[in-house]
Amino acid sequence: MVNEGTCEIVTLEDGWTMLTKDGKLSAHFEHTVAVTAEGPRILFAIPWGERTILGTTDTDYAGDLDSPGVDASDVRYILDVANRTFPAAGLTPADVTSTWAGLRPLIADPSGRPSDISRAHQIHMTEPGWLDVAGGKLTTYRLMAEQAVDRVVDFLKFRAAPCATATEPLLPTAGDARFSGVVPPDVSREAVEHYCRHEWAVHLDDVMIRRSGWRHYVDDPAAVERRVLGWMEEIGAAPATAAATAPPGETTAWPLFSRP
Repeated sequence: MVNEGTCEIVTLEDGWTMLTKDGKLSAHFEHTVAVTAEGPRILFAIPWGERTILGTTDTDYAGDLDSPGVDASDVRYILDVANRTFPAAGLTPADVTSTWAGLRPLIADPSGRPSDISRAHQIHMTEPGWLDVAGGKLTTYRLMAEQAVDRVVDFLKFRAAPCATATEPLLPTAGDARFSGVVPPDVSREAVEHYCRHEWAVHLDDVMIRRSGWRHYVDDPAAVERRVLGWMEEIGAAPATAAATAPPGETTAWPLFSRP
């Protein structure tokens, strides 16, 4: 993709991640570890409660923007890397409980491999009043937002207090941490009500994927989905459309965001 008026080209990279059952892999480490793939490329093994997260990858992507996915060869690649590092684990596809994929819009580097492309972002005002933000990644979104807003404030010559996003807690009260910790909370009506009333959850996948993480964590996401749907209807949330689980035998791409 080329932004007319600038010399920057944005390229899409596909990154996919998967979860394995606890025990076979987590028995070999207690904290996040880097797993060597090939050359300078590394993957990560991250303990996540009763699961272990393996990933992520970097590959050029030219497919459907709405449906990046994970296929059997992708799963084999990550399992092979993990088994070379932890041969005693003996991971197989049967140990994989969930997978997901997403796209990164990065600043292209024609001379580099996908894993070499910088994750840094760039902000340019290509026309007066028109701001382009390109590149970056999820973990730097607050910095990107701060710098973009600062540029807008400066352009419009507003008088504004310094941005406080770097020191503003994501969770305003300790009570919210019960439902927004690193490890998903227990499945409960109370948690669903919190997401609907305080975190703008509207659709079923808002709760199952973007707020709780239950879709990728629980043993039977379809059963939990049915319970959550019932609770959302009782609470009076908007029609809880958009199923969060995939048909049997299929994996899902990271669904499009319907709300913040």
